Order: sequence, then structure tokens, then C-alpha cells
Amino acid sequence: MKIVPVMLKYDYGIAERGESLEKRGFLPALKNIGEEVVPFWLEEHGFPNDKESLQREIISFVKRENPDIVFFVLMRDEVALETIEKLSKKYITINWFCDDNWRFDSFTKYTAPRLRWSITTDKYSLDKYSEIGYSNVVLSQWASYDYVDNIDFENIDYKYDISFIGGISSSRAWAVNYLRRRGYNVECFGAGWPNGRVSYEDIKQIILHSKINLNLSNSVSKDIRYILDDEKNIDEYMRSSKRVEQIKARNFEIPCFGGFQLSQYAPGLEDYFDIGKEIAIFSSIDELELNIRYYLKNENKRMEILKASHKRARDYTYTSVLKKAFETIMNNSKKHRTRRKKAADADKPALKKAAIQTVDFFCRNRMFDLNDKISNRDNCLYHWYLLREKLKEKGYELNTHDINDIAASEFVIYSDMPQSLQRLDNNFLILFETSLIRPDNWLVENHKYFKKIFVWHDDYVDGKKYIKYFWPNKIPDTIDFNIEDKRGFCTLIAGHKLVFHEQELYSERIKAIRWFENNHPEEFDLYGMDWDKSIYSRDGRIIDGNDYPSYKGRIESKYDVLKKYKFSICYENVRDIRGYITEKIFDCFFAGCVPIYLGAPNITDYVPENTFIDRRKFATYEELYSHIKNMPDDEYMGYIEAIKNYLKSEKIRLFSAENFVNTVVEGIISSI
Repeated sequence: MKIVPVMLKYDYGIAERGESLEKRGFLPALKNIGEEVVPFWLEEHGFPNDKESLQREIISFVKRENPDIVFFVLMRDEVALETIEKLSKKYITINWFCDDNWRFDSFTKYTAPRLRWSITTDKYSLDKYSEIGYSNVVLSQWASYDYVDNIDFENIDYKYDISFIGGISSSRAWAVNYLRRRGYNVECFGAGWPNGRVSYEDIKQIILHSKINLNLSNSVSKDIRYILDDEKNIDEYMRSSKRVEQIKARNFEIPCFGGFQLSQYAPGLEDYFDIGKEIAIFSSIDELELNIRYYLKNENKRMEILKASHKRARDYTYTSVLKKAFETIMNNSKKHRTRRKKAADADKPALKKAAIQTVDFFCRNRMFDLNDKISNRDNCLYHWYLLREKLKEKGYELNTHDINDIAASEFVIYSDMPQSLQRLDNNFLILFETSLIRPDNWLVENHKYFKKIFVWHDDYVDGKKYIKYFWPNKIPDTIDFNIEDKRGFCTLIAGHKLVFHEQELYSERIKAIRWFENNHPEEFDLYGMDWDKSIYSRDGRIIDGNDYPSYKGRIESKYDVLKKYKFSICYENVRDIRGYITEKIFDCFFAGCVPIYLGAPNITDYVPENTFIDRRKFATYEELYSHIKNMPDDEYMGYIEAIKNYLKSEKIRLFSAENFVNTVVEGIISSI
């Protein structure tokens, strides 16, 4: 299941307020549920200043990613109703409605009908959904973004008697001041309070180290003492739509983090906690004071409720609640899709057969399987998957040659030059390997039986028989860069190989590795296959040994490794071939790692020169090391910003899997 969350990256879209709950809570939960999650951050595409272009970018991004689900946590009108309606025609669209208890009539009833599915946290609004004729609604609830396990409750070092975490409001300030006047020491954290906002990690610690964690409502107070305390309070009481208490995320965060909770009662709270045994509640300022005095004096009772609530809260994380909601949605959507597909298939003409010849490893359509973690490492099969889907739209069913017989297929695609041909018509060739590995790929006399040949090699392209393609990549919308993740200085990821040719760069990689190992071993790590194995000549002599002290082993994901390093030695397998720009430099870009590149002589024709370090500019590795070691932080961040800008630009789309697919499909369809 692939999910595209369209959400705010920062709290209310304001960077100064820190990360949003969507990024901290919903995104990790979605990643735990879906096989692939690609977020679209609204602030990075024009919100809130250019909402018109924002709508176009949302539609374009979703179309490019082609997810199963588009997930929203809408605040107001950041995503236009027309945009939602358009996406809902093709994708399962879901919105988490946050405030149905007081915003249903002004917001939800206009938005929900445009969505495939809605999730509400207010059971009392279910009837309202029914009244507007909308049935695809799932009841869920707020939750915690984490659960702290193995807490030693008997030895907690308490720092606060009473604490409150949340933004200031007039009613909250009045309640806190009331308690302080009565002699209680209440520490408050959040926007507007003297202590200010705190990080998510600080929230955990404050909750754990507070004897009593208050959960104060943000709804309008009905206490006559508060109403008459200030003329503004009277106006607020008359005008505010927040007239009903609401269950919020803090109700679940407090017990999940090991805190004792004293919460203002909200309707439905008893559905999640056993009141008096797993949570303490109050409904007035007088009850609040009464409970504070009782639980500060009765430690055993406080601890009994604390332990019970922590145990109960294990199921109240975003991963848990979203998983249940998504299971309901997907089960119902699957039934609907099955019925719709049967009806559509009955009217469709049968697909024509097409074949692709590949090696045995990728047979049985393995080359199209994005869920195969072994063969699809770092999304290397994504372009083949898209090619199959695109040809299906054109009326052709593309399967590997062991499934669709070559002789019986309308056309055949070959990935690199085949050893032999079973037919002489409607053959199409895609060349990947260089002449170092496959010299037969580039012999012109071998090309006469192919209608079109798709090449990356600029010197072959004629726009007629030889069609230019760019190395396909699954391009993320942004890089989630964090300088604190850069614990390593420089790395190299490649397999241990040697080829004897004047243009090969395998030996140049080894020179780089040996230089770092001999001069700055503490600042270099090596990853990849077979560096712990020697390379032998045909007559059995060792031509390169296995003594690489910097070798850290094989890896499952280049992205997960590269994001931990500032720089990466990024050499192509061969130098000085125009247009030979493979995935290597893009792997670095996607991980927010600055590449040190060597390979294609015309790299800057396609990739901006301010996004990478050009190895050709340095005569020795000493010069290169001195340059990157002494690079000022602002210069390094300049590379990162240039990479981010490149990934947002249209220029990067040349190297997208989508562009590769469009090039190949257009070339084939126009020729048969």
C-alpha cells in the first residue's frame, strides 16, 4: 500500500512553532502501516501565499507518485474542494477531521462529500454524517505519537507537583492563576506561557516527572467567576463556538509517557478510560482543586491510577488507531473496487501481449514486483513497474518472456543486447551497460533487427532509430535533511570489482579508498558487496586483496546509509562517455549527501554544477580532502540548498522514471 500524505510540516504551517503533529505523529504511523509513504509538505509548495499554484502541484505530485491512498489532515481551505474532488475520482482520499464536535457545520459537511473516506474523532457527529447522506466515515480517536515502555514507576524523580502543557488561552490562564492564588505551584509550558514552547522530547520528560499532569480544556468556560472576571470573557462566552469539551491527543499522550492525568471531563472519555481507576477527572475549578489536594496527599491511589492508565494506553498510539481505521477503509474499498473492476473489465477489449526478455533472476514478472525487497532495493525496479502500467493503459499486457511467448507477442523489448533473436520484427532494444561490460551492446551491425534503440549515450542519438533516454530514478519531492544525522564525514558505496580498460573507474575508487585508509581512516567508511573477498585473475592470481579496514559490510538501503554522511565518493563505472549519468549521483541527492562526482564529461549539461563537487578540479586526494574538510558550514549548506532546488525543478524530471517510461512507450507505439 502506497500512501501520499498531504499535510503541514510545521505547527499551523508556521516554521517558528516547530514540527507539526502531522509530521511527528501521523507520518511515522503511516510509515508503519504502508509499504511506501511519500509526503507532500504544503509549506514547500506555496502554502499559505500561493494557493493557486499549490493546487496544481498537489495534483501533479499525486499523479506522479500514483498512490493507493491520499491522506489529509485539513486545517481549513489549504487544499481546495475542487482539488480533493479531482483526486477522489482516481485515488482513495481520506481526511482526519479534528474538530467535528464544533466545526462539522462550518467545515466538515462541505468537505466530506468530496472525499472517498472520512475519519472522525467525535462519535456524536456520526448522525450528522448520516444526515448529509455520507456513509463512508470511520470513528477513531486522537492518540499519542509514542509509547514509553519499561518505566520504573517506584523510582521516578519528580520535578513538578503540577504541570500543564498546551497553548495559553484566557480560560486556561484564569484556571492556573486561580490555583496559584490558592497556594499550588503549577508549571506551564507552551505558546504564550513564560516557559514557552517545548520540544516533543521535552514533553515526554515533563509528563513523566510531574506528579499531576493537568489537561485543561480550550473550550469556552462556563464558570460565572471566569465570565465576570473580564469584559472580554463575556464577549468570548457569547461568541465562541467551542461550547462542548473535546477529547484531545494529550488525553492519550500523558498516560503513554508514564504520567498521572487529571483531565477536564469530555463526553466520551469513558469509552477509553475507566474513570476513577485509569483517569481522574474534574468538571469545575472547585473539583479541580479538590482532586489536586487529594492526589498529592494520597500517593498510593495516584500511583494505582497511573500504572493502570499506562497499561491501558498501550493501544492508544497513532499507529494503532490508524491501522484499525485503514483496515476498515481498505476492506470496504476492496469490495467496491472488485465490483467496479468486474463491471469495467466486462466492457474492455482483451489486452494484446507484449514480452520483455530478461535474465532468469527477473523472470516470472519479478522485475515488476515493487514488494520484493531483495530485487527492488532502493526502488530500482520502479521504472519497469511504471512501464508495464503505462503499456497496459495503451492496451498491451507486458510480461517477462517466460510468461508471454516472444513469437506470439505484438512486440518484444530487450534489456541490453540478446545473445540471439527469435524473431526479426517489432524488436526494441534498451541499452544500459557500457562497452566495458557489454561491448556487443554498441556494435552498430548488431542493431539492424531493432526498430528503435533507446540509449543514454549522447554520441549515438539521432532522434530516429537511436532515441535518447535518461537513467530512470524514483524522484522524491524533497529531501528531509537534518545536519544532526550527519555523524559520518565521507563514505563510498560500491561493489568490489575490477575491469581492465583505459576508461574504467573501478581502480580509481580503490585509490580513493586506500588514500583515506592511509591518511584519515577515522573519517571514511566503505560499504558494498564483496570487499571482504579477493579478486582473482583467470590464472588464479590475486589481483586485489580483501584487506580493507574501512569496510563496514553490505547494506540493505543506500539511502539509509548515505543520509548519515556529509560527503560520498560518487564515481561512475567508466569515465569520459558523454551522457553516461547513472543513479549514483541521484542516490546521494535523495539522501541529502553531497556527492564527489567523476564520470560523464558533460555532467553539467544535465546536472547543476553547484549540487556536487567535481573531482576533476583537484589534482590529488590531498587537495580534495583539504577542500571538503575545511569547507565552511554555509558553503556546505549551499550545496544542500542547491540540491533541494534541483529536486524541485523541471530539470530533474529528465531523470525521472516517468520520463523514461514516456520515452520508451512513445517510441514503441509510434513504430508498430
